[in-house]
Amino acid sequence: MNFDTFEIAISGNGNFKYFTGGQFTNGGLLSAVPNRITRQSRDKNFTVDIDPSQLFDYGIEKTITITGRVYDRNGNLSTFAKTFNNPAGPTLIP
Repeated sequence: MNFDTFEIAISGNGNFKYFTGGQFTNGGLLSAVPNRITRQSRDKNFTVDIDPSQLFDYGIEKTITITGRVYDRNGNLSTFAKTFNNPAGPTLIP
């Protein structure tokens, strides 16, 4: 993949954060570490970590959505979306 084209968006509880491949390093608050090398000696299979200090308050039982997109070296687009932390019959306490 062409990590320079990597985009990830995280939204929830009325907040939104957007990150791009150029913001990530091999360590630190935004980390992208390749796990393998292609036959052409290029990085692949990245593990991406975002330090919680770079995010926002998720709230209790508030839906969180992570979406992303990246192009491979031939220009083919790959996208993903993950939603979690959906409310499960929340109870209001007076």
